[in-house]
Amino acid sequence: WGAGPETLLTHLAPAKKASQIARLRVMWDLQQNEETNACTDLLASLVLGRNISTDRSLIGVLVQFAMERIVCATVAENFNHLSAEALTQIAQGLSGPQPRGTVADAGPTENYTKYWFTNRIGELQTANPGNDAAVMEGIHHLWDTFVGGADDQNPNNKWREIVKASGGTSEGVIKLFVDMDPWYDRMINLQRLPLPQYEAQQKEFGMQITNSANPLVRAIFPAYRNSRSREFAAEADLAMVQAAIQYKLHGQAGFNSVTNPIGQGPFSFQRFIFDGVDRGFELSADYNGIGYPEVFIFQETDGPPFVVFGKNAGKTPEP
Repeated sequence: WGAGPETLLTHLAPAKKASQIARLRVMWDLQQNEETNACTDLLASLVLGRNISTDRSLIGVLVQFAMERIVCATVAENFNHLSAEALTQIAQGLSGPQPRGTVADAGPTENYTKYWFTNRIGELQTANPGNDAAVMEGIHHLWDTFVGGADDQNPNNKWREIVKASGGTSEGVIKLFVDMDPWYDRMINLQRLPLPQYEAQQKEFGMQITNSANPLVRAIFPAYRNSRSREFAAEADLAMVQAAIQYKLHGQAGFNSVTNPIGQGPFSFQRFIFDGVDRGFELSADYNGIGYPEVFIFQETDGPPFVVFGKNAGKTPEP
């Protein structure tokens, strides 16, 4: 962490790409009647995703969610090619043993950003005694690095607001970072709430973020609102796959044994008709917190391809 926030990102894109490759490998394995290899590739991808989140960075946790969703999609689109034994192995793998990283877990770690910034500011102050203008120029560069580009070119530019709120001094900037501590505490407590309580409180917290006099709060904390919504969706995705597997193995009783983690009782169930043909079944978590209904379609017969999840679920894939 001491080397800077940008060093945390280097492994994430290759890891997600590995899960996308595993999706293709599973298809190939099943076509070659190598079901054991298919399960191994699929679960290895899942383990990689969960290991990605062990540094407890928010971006690592979000990549874990994305990789888990790819695993879930791979099961759904190959559902009719997986035996009872393979589905049992997958169900066990989805349940552990690797613990899943959570958005709340990432809160204390993300607060380390404050120490990285304030330590760098201290180094700039030591290197430029009596020249706070040079220190502020260095902080400006650090900020641009943190946000991934020249903030001056961003229509939602925050640097000018930071300069104004800090009084244009490096000590003022340090104080802005220190003053974020209570916000992190509140955010972490909020992220631990179940969906009904979270939705009841997050709107007010969001308004307080928007109206905060601290531009760092307004710049950093909005990301957590979308992150928690993605976490609810990820939890539902994993449980929908478990429910589908139990339905395949044990019928309606098995399906009813899996509870929607962000709802009440089992998931919504309906047959899925594509181009006039019954192709499988669709499960819904009755949740659209990320902008579209959270559904998964489990293919039970081969035929023309369709999208099994996401905003285009049930439609023909785009070229």
